[in-house]
Amino acid sequence: MANNSDGNSSPESSTQPDKDKKPSLGIVGMIGSVFAAIIGIQSQKNRERDFKKGNPSDFILLGVIFVFLLVVGMIAFVNSLLPS
Repeated sequence: MANNSDGNSSPESSTQPDKDKKPSLGIVGMIGSVFAAIIGIQSQKNRERDFKKGNPSDFILLGVIFVFLLVVGMIAFVNSLLPS
């Protein structure tokens, strides 16, 4: 049996550091997740993925931006319907 440099003889231990790395979702994935969460259609699978790979501060920032844009959009829509 050959030992790895960390003293473990199992072949799985050499791939362990790769599992600890958290690949980011990317901006498109984060925007999609925040949008789905805001309108209430986020799946359990995607929510778990977000908790594992995402940074909470990024999701909070995107959530605040989306809510702001939603409110501004609703105000603009209502104002466009009202007679001037």
